[in-house]
Amino acid sequence: FFISPKNNFKMDTDPGSGGPVPLPAPSGSGRPRGGNATTASNSSAPAASPPWASSPHALRRVDKLVNSLISRGDSVPFRVPVDWRAMELWDYPKIVRKMMDLGTIKRKMERGEYSRVQEVVEDVRLVWKNCMLYNADGSDFYLLAEGFSSKFEERWRKVKAELDATEESSNPSSSGPGKFSADRPPPLDTRAKFSHGLCRLSGEELGHVLQIVDRSCPAALSRPRSGAVGGGGPATGDQRDQRQGGNEMELDVDALDPPTFWMLDRYVRDRGGERAAVGGSS
Repeated sequence: FFISPKNNFKMDTDPGSGGPVPLPAPSGSGRPRGGNATTASNSSAPAASPPWASSPHALRRVDKLVNSLISRGDSVPFRVPVDWRAMELWDYPKIVRKMMDLGTIKRKMERGEYSRVQEVVEDVRLVWKNCMLYNADGSDFYLLAEGFSSKFEERWRKVKAELDATEESSNPSSSGPGKFSADRPPPLDTRAKFSHGLCRLSGEELGHVLQIVDRSCPAALSRPRSGAVGGGGPATGDQRDQRQGGNEMELDVDALDPPTFWMLDRYVRDRGGERAAVGGSS
């Protein structure tokens, strides 16, 4: 590994190194590594699980989120377990009680070892917590983990909001004896109303719809075939052409999977209700 003139943290990206190589921080700068082990390892009481916590769709969404973290070039230190024996970090297992890394999370997901989305989220959070627990505050590794933690929480909030919207849209009435399933295919009349509602959205709102589809069901998006634009007839299969950033995209409503459809249906109905309320008050 390399020791910088500031004696701060550097990482060895050699695949055989077994992970990041933490080096001591300068004395008097930041907190000593492991100096806040008790408070950093405390975990709050688990909150009640949302209805979608164990749904296959929710687990697929969080799997995509983990994949996006692994694909980042600066995630190399978090992809594999810390090889503390090879690096002679004998205090590492004393400070970090439960080791975790993104590669281990990915393998556990592939083997079906997670039954609830919250289990995945807590393990991802543990990756950042462990790094900030062992490395000195203000060090390269500490700041890298802090940045990943902030970005992850931001993206997780968006995913959670989408999943909440799916649940609310799929269960619009709480008075019925049965529970509506978000995996139920939408009926034809509902798809028709949804397509009509899409046509009434603003450009910004359509952009938001395309972003959701791109994340949740990219197979429903395609670029129009050459020569198809400007034709005299309407789009078939409930397809709608939208423009975003100067690029024309085609959304096939029939190709949307049920969870994504209900999520978007809720959004379109909410936008339509807000527009009607504004028009009625003017």
